[in-house]
Amino acid sequence: MTSKITVVTVCYNAENDIESTMRSTLEQDYVDLEYIIIDGKSKDKTLEIINKVKYENHARNVKVVSEPDQGIYDAMNKGINLATGEFLVFMNAGDFFYDKTTLTKVIKYLKNNPSTDVLYGNCGFTTEDTIQHPSPFWKREKGYQGVGFCHQATYVRVSILKKYPFNLKYTISADYDQMFQLYKSGCKFSYFNMPLCKFNLYGVSYSFENRIELYAQNAEISSEQASLAYKFAILKLNLIRILPTCIQRIILSRVSLKDRNR
Repeated sequence: MTSKITVVTVCYNAENDIESTMRSTLEQDYVDLEYIIIDGKSKDKTLEIINKVKYENHARNVKVVSEPDQGIYDAMNKGINLATGEFLVFMNAGDFFYDKTTLTKVIKYLKNNPSTDVLYGNCGFTTEDTIQHPSPFWKREKGYQGVGFCHQATYVRVSILKKYPFNLKYTISADYDQMFQLYKSGCKFSYFNMPLCKFNLYGVSYSFENRIELYAQNAEISSEQASLAYKFAILKLNLIRILPTCIQRIILSRVSLKDRNR
């Protein structure tokens, strides 16, 4: 295999996060690195910061695209189309490599396991001092739980990604759909038992409304019945989780109303 790794960062109005992600990438001790940044035509200082960090680091082989897109998966597809490396990893704004030697360790593993099409590893969090070990979807009974490993700790052959880009039909679960298609097509998945990244646990799918849609999309992808009863069960679960907060807000609103009526 060739040794080039493509790292893709997608961002939009990420002035608070983009610099730390870029530095995490550019400070890797692995040199055969192609770095692609896809910005959705940010309206804040994101692009200014991108250019500042790029030139401060005399960054080699860095491509920057700033133009409107149809969302995160459309931007990630743009990164795939531009990639020229052997393997690709997405490290989006707010995400980080686990340490400066991560890519060196990944390349060594891939060279020792040349039949690998998809490498996935462990991940850490930016908000917690813990390591999460993957639970791949093909080892679980219920596919609606999603991929079971994060894209920041997943390296996929670029040639395969170009054949299986993200399906924009799935606004939250396109990453699961992609991995599901790769698995069905016979790609070789290999587990690398090392922490490879740190990412923000509270991403786009974390909100109450998005969790319901996430499970529904995952169920459709894995051909499970995303029925009304199923959606109601998920709704009930989330209501149980947020009920204490709702009760607290009701009590506070009534206290406030009483104060105004005095």
